Amino acid sequence: MRTCLHLSGLPSGQTLASFDFRFQPGVERSRIETLATCQWIRENRTLLI
Repeated sequence: MRTCLHLSGLPSGQTLASFDFRFQPGVERSRIETLATCQWIRENRTLLI
């Protein structure tokens, strides 16, 4: 996983706690936090982004 993240070129150390929701006001914090629980996976639901 570490190698894949490194090769992806994505910035490291990013978490939801450090995400600036003010920068992207169209992103609802509550919705993202709900998705982060992964309950939709346990319920075998489909996620369309």
